[in-house]
Amino acid sequence: MSRFDAAEHLYDWQRSGRFPRIHDDIYNLIRSEVSPSDGAVLDLGASTGLLARRLQHARFAVHAVEADANSIDAGRTAGTYGPSVPVRHWMLTPGQMPEFGEFLREAGVTIVAARRVLPELDNAGVTPEILGETLAKAGVRHLFLEGRAPRQDAKHRLRSVSDEVAGLETHWKAVTFDGKQRTYLTLKE
Repeated sequence: MSRFDAAEHLYDWQRSGRFPRIHDDIYNLIRSEVSPSDGAVLDLGASTGLLARRLQHARFAVHAVEADANSIDAGRTAGTYGPSVPVRHWMLTPGQMPEFGEFLREAGVTIVAARRVLPELDNAGVTPEILGETLAKAGVRHLFLEGRAPRQDAKHRLRSVSDEVAGLETHWKAVTFDGKQRTYLTLKE
């Protein structure tokens, strides 16, 4: 069950009510740095919604954005998405950044969790620089990244969380590094 979107994660959660360990590190980092009183959270690239549901369970107001309709359907069927965890099917592109920023403002999102999604956004033309500026202008103050697991043979330009952070540096500063693939950033004031 190594894949982040393995159906077994949903089945296990449905049967036991326990959230998968694959989110423990990013969840614990979020919980150590912010609280529900800091504002609403966006789970960007939410997949089937297990992290979003876990954050909602911890009393955060949560919104989710996911590009894969099949993942959204799986999450809705399993019960991770629903009235308390709304999800929006959205394949973000550079031209949609103004609308995305407006969505964040209207939803009161001040915290973003982006788990293994920046390379996919980059492939669609939404570079870390574009995303970072959009988040900053929309009122986001806290950004949690989890990069891909480090691999020597990785070819993507964003092959590590350090590469992702470097692209965000115009508007964001890294505050906490948690291992080799997770970091917490705050908006530069």
